[in-house]
Amino acid sequence: MGNEPDVRTRTLVSAFVDDAVSCWLVPDAQRRDQVYLEWFGMVVEHADRVGAVRSTESVVEVWFPGTAAEPPRMLDAAGEQRLGEVVGPFTDRFSMLGELTGARHPLAEHWYLSLIGVAPSHQRTGVGTAALTASLREYDRTGLPTYLEASSLGSRALYLRLGFTDVDEPIQLPDGPKLYPMWRPVGGE
Repeated sequence: MGNEPDVRTRTLVSAFVDDAVSCWLVPDAQRRDQVYLEWFGMVVEHADRVGAVRSTESVVEVWFPGTAAEPPRMLDAAGEQRLGEVVGPFTDRFSMLGELTGARHPLAEHWYLSLIGVAPSHQRTGVGTAALTASLREYDRTGLPTYLEASSLGSRALYLRLGFTDVDEPIQLPDGPKLYPMWRPVGGE
């Protein structure tokens, strides 16, 4: 990553910096921005190579392909190695999140929405829903289902309206919030 994070990374940081899962991962509010600038920067770079980053002026979606043989990975091997340097004392929390979500990941071929962030000034205006709806239509045309983990009951409700369904029980982060694994078959039916 260069010296200056790209606009996509900055949008993700602004969207997630106060999210319950983000706060659980990095409880130190003074370090959170920098940790997320670097981590999201690595994730976006990796998705540019092996997945898809769909973005507008105010919305960023980060997608990775997944199969039974190769589950989606938000970072490549070099990124995973560097993650410990980036997150420092929070490494155990990032590892735990990866283990808990990885254990629940579907084995069928699909696209995984690892992140969707809307700039705070555009939240609750419908731009995120419109962008995600367009992406889901595109993935429907490819014939592949989609998967995600909702990080709040509010986002879970939105995803239910877009054709996702719950997959088993929520993932409970130790002494933290829940994540809601959700699956959307092709066409959302």
